[in-house]
Amino acid sequence: MLFVRSISQYESQQLYQLVRKSRNVIIVKRAEIIASSQGRTVPEIARLYHCSQEHVRQVIRKFNKEGLKALYPKRGGGRPKQISPEQEAYIVELALTPLRF
Repeated sequence: MLFVRSISQYESQQLYQLVRKSRNVIIVKRAEIIASSQGRTVPEIARLYHCSQEHVRQVIRKFNKEGLKALYPKRGGGRPKQISPEQEAYIVELALTPLRF
């Protein structure tokens, strides 16, 4: 069985604020999962929030390990650039060059 560790008063207040005021759907859903996990099983939480049991488990494990910062999505930097700054400057210069007919 997987359980959420005991939540401090501060964490409880932060979860409540995130659920009510955050505009980021991912953060809200994760906060709801943690906030509602007290006394509920993983399958119950998954049904309640229409997500997979594995997702609920991941959120709980991450919260148990990292605390509130686990609720915020980690964004990757995207694909690394494939061209050099010099090549990029040349392309910009070329694109800004007026056409001559």
